[in-house]
Amino acid sequence: MKGYKWKNLVAAGIISLSLCFQTSIADGAYKPANVKTVAGSGELGYQDGAATIAKFNGPSVAIEAGDGSFYVSDTENHRIRLVTKDNQVKTFAGTTSQTDEYGFAVGGFRDGNVGNAMFNEPKGLALSASGVLYVADAGNNAVRAIDNGVVHTVTSDLQGPSDIAITESGDLIVSDTLNHRIVKVTEQGEVSVLAGGRYRNDGDWLVGGYADGQGAAAQFNEPSGLAIAANGDIYVADTGNQRIRKIDSSGNVTTVAGTGAGKMTDTSYIVGGYADGDAARAQFNFPTGLAFDKEGNLYVADTLNHVIRVITTTGNVSTVAGIASESGNKIGSEFTAQFDRPSDVSVLKNGKLLVADQMNNKLRMIDWYQLPAGVGTSGDDIGVVYNNSSIQFDDAKPKMVNSRTLIPLRAVTETFGYEVDWNAETKGITIINGEQTVVLTVGDKNVKGTNTFTMDVAPEVEATTNRTYVPLRFIAEAFNLQVDWLGNERVVLIR
Repeated sequence: MKGYKWKNLVAAGIISLSLCFQTSIADGAYKPANVKTVAGSGELGYQDGAATIAKFNGPSVAIEAGDGSFYVSDTENHRIRLVTKDNQVKTFAGTTSQTDEYGFAVGGFRDGNVGNAMFNEPKGLALSASGVLYVADAGNNAVRAIDNGVVHTVTSDLQGPSDIAITESGDLIVSDTLNHRIVKVTEQGEVSVLAGGRYRNDGDWLVGGYADGQGAAAQFNEPSGLAIAANGDIYVADTGNQRIRKIDSSGNVTTVAGTGAGKMTDTSYIVGGYADGDAARAQFNFPTGLAFDKEGNLYVADTLNHVIRVITTTGNVSTVAGIASESGNKIGSEFTAQFDRPSDVSVLKNGKLLVADQMNNKLRMIDWYQLPAGVGTSGDDIGVVYNNSSIQFDDAKPKMVNSRTLIPLRAVTETFGYEVDWNAETKGITIINGEQTVVLTVGDKNVKGTNTFTMDVAPEVEATTNRTYVPLRFIAEAFNLQVDWLGNERVVLIR
C-alpha cells in the first residue's frame, strides 16, 4: 500500500468514506466520453504529413470515407484534405496560385484533375454510395463533384451553399445558405426548391426570416448543416434562427428544437443562448453541423456555444462535450474538454463522433467511455471505476441507501494512494493527497483544508458498523475529480 497510511482508524481500520448520488449522470451530461485530437497541430497554415504536425486553416466539415479515412474541407486553404488510416494528412483535391495581402491562399474556380482543380471556401461534403465526393463550394456558389480523380461542377446556381446530404435515391439536398432555402439538385444539375421563400431584399442581400409552413411558405435564416433521418425527413440547422428545423416528406417545415425571439442589433439574426432540457425550450447559439446516430439521436455542432449537443429521441437536449460559452483548446473528459467554434459533427461507423474544430484548426474525436469488462453486469451490485480500472471491495461493499450510493473509504483511498488519519477524540478525518489536505469531522458539514466548502450532508458514522459516510460533493470538490453515477449500469465512474 505504497503512499497510504492509516492511524488509529475506527474499528481496527475499516473507516468507510461514501459518495452520495442522485441516480443520473452528473450535471446533465449525455454520457461519459473522452475528447482527443485526430489531426492538426493547431497552428494555422497548410502542411501535409503526419497528423500531429499537419496544418489546417479553418476546417469546417469532416466525414468518414469507405475505408475509415476522413475527408476534410479545409475551407480557408481552399482544398479537400484526407486523413488516412495510418494518421497521415494528404491533399486530396485542390490547389491555389495566389495569396492575399496577409499571405493567405486565395480561392479560385477550375474543373479538371484533382491536382489542378480549384475551390473557393469549400464547406459541406457528402459521399455517394458509388464513391463520388460532393462538395458545397461556398465561395463559388456551386456544388462540385470529385469522381475518379476529376473535379466537375454540378451546378453554380446557388448562393453560399454550406452543406450537402444525399437521399436514398441519390438526389443531393443542399442548404442554399444565402438564399435561405433548402434545394434538391439532381446529377444533371437541375435545382428545385424544397422549402424556403418569400423573402425581402435589402440592397443586394436577401434577408432571412422565420416561419414554419409548407414549402416556399416556410422561411429560414442562413440554414447550414443538414442530416437525413431514417424515415427520409430532412433536418436543418437553421443557424441564424438558433433552431433545428425539419422538412417532412410532404415538404412541410416544423421546428424541432430551439427558441428565441429578440434580434441581434442591426441584423436579422435571432439572439443565441444556451439551455439544455426540453427541445422546445432549449437554446442554441448559431448551430451548424448535424448528424444522426443509428439510434436516431441528432447531434448538433453548437458553434458559438463551443459545444457539441444532442437532441435525443425523447426530445431532450443535452450537452455531449465542451464547456458552454467557453472557447479553448483542451482534450480530456466531456466536462473538461474545450472546442473553439466547432462547425461540424459526424457519426462514424464505430459510433464515435468526429468534430471539425474550426478555430483550433484541428479534427477532434469524441470517444465514448467504455467500462472495464464485467463491470455493470452483476445485477444489484454497485461497481466503482477509477482510471479505467474497477475498484475491488472486500468486506465493505458499496450500497444504495435512500437513493444514495455509499462507497467504502479504504478501497477508494488505497486506489487513489491517499494518506488518511483518524482522530478518535475529535472524530476528525484528515486526508492528504500530495500537496492537498482535506479535513472533515463527523456531524459537521464544513470541509476545511486546501479546498474549503460546505456539504449538503454532514459525515456520519453508522452505529452498527462504525462506517463513516460523506456526500458525493465531497470527493468531487475536495480532490477536483469528476464523479458520475451511471444509473443503468449501477456504476460509479470517477475520473
